[in-house]
Amino acid sequence: MPELSKSELVRMLGDVLTELDVLRASPDIDAASLKSLDSLRRKLDKAQRDLVKAMFQENTQQFKDSAAELKQHNDELAQTVDSIERVADTIRSVTKLVGAVEKLVSAVAGA
Repeated sequence: MPELSKSELVRMLGDVLTELDVLRASPDIDAASLKSLDSLRRKLDKAQRDLVKAMFQENTQQFKDSAAELKQHNDELAQTVDSIERVADTIRSVTKLVGAVEKLVSAVAGA
């Protein structure tokens, strides 16, 4: 798997935010799912902004491992985000992705 740079991760997260916006706009989404997606979208948006602001070396093993984990969660999300029938799976995948981004930002902020 090719390694991702910080800017590629930021773009990837931006794409996820756009996909969530499209899903949230579906007239078929229920109120509880919409509320969950709204909350996750806010968290992901903040995590993306924090990642942009964070200063760190991209060539560390910690960054490479974290980037690989984010890519894996993004790949899982890509399998469900386009389907209103799989919104619960999408919420689980986005939750994992948000956690991984927050973990990365926390790790590099403490480095």
